[in-house]
Amino acid sequence: MAIDKNLNLNASKTWPKISRILSVLGLILGLFYFIFSNFINIPKSELRFNVLTNTPLIEVKEDIKNLEITYDSINILDLEKNISIAVIEIINTGNTSITTNDYDLNIPFGIKLINSKLIKKPELITTSDDSYFKDIIVNSDETDIILNKKIIDPGEFFHLKIYTIHNSSDTPNFDILGKISGQKEVNINNLNISKIDQLEKEANLTRITTIFSIALITIMSLLILSLYKTNNIRLNTNTILNKKFDEIIDENDNLKNTVNELRKKYKKSKN
Repeated sequence: MAIDKNLNLNASKTWPKISRILSVLGLILGLFYFIFSNFINIPKSELRFNVLTNTPLIEVKEDIKNLEITYDSINILDLEKNISIAVIEIINTGNTSITTNDYDLNIPFGIKLINSKLIKKPELITTSDDSYFKDIIVNSDETDIILNKKIIDPGEFFHLKIYTIHNSSDTPNFDILGKISGQKEVNINNLNISKIDQLEKEANLTRITTIFSIALITIMSLLILSLYKTNNIRLNTNTILNKKFDEIIDENDNLKNTVNELRKKYKKSKN
């Protein structure tokens, strides 16, 4: 039986090239994703006003005769009024500082009460730097709280406690006085403790997802690199087999020639 010398054990050499390209791309993408997620941040300041609590002090669910709750010598129940205590957080959630030049110099900066009135001066209750923010409240009247235009670094914050009187059917709403450079608008975000916990959980989930994504890309890159090395070994093995195969074919040809010569000699001797 004749042996086909054209038999090619390296029928496909495309996959090693593809695996090499994929391994390089995988490593580049993994490195890029890691750097972008952890080190590259577009400079941006973001001042946020978060209403952490907004709690009414009076909750009368039944009509109780002769019940009086007075404020400034007035029974607020007769006027269908209520008193609420709100805690508002002002925080820079961006990655760059808010400087004094970022405030609009022509407009006061602070908080405006929409459907309620102050009944007591606002209090500064919690800050990221007590000595720095101690003079953050400039002044206040029934509807406006004017704040000092201070530098607020990333992550810095302060909390204000606000006492208001309003219609018993309303919930106090707030608005922002002033403008911050680089922010189209500054909104009041109505949060509560459960929502804050939820936001923290979402942030933790995002961090975990990022870590798993980086790990997955790294594992895939290593797997592709391993496949590339395996294919290199296979190629080397095929090269050796091809060489041995050629040697076998040559030996087979030599054997055929020897057999033919022996046949010729045999025929001559017989004649």
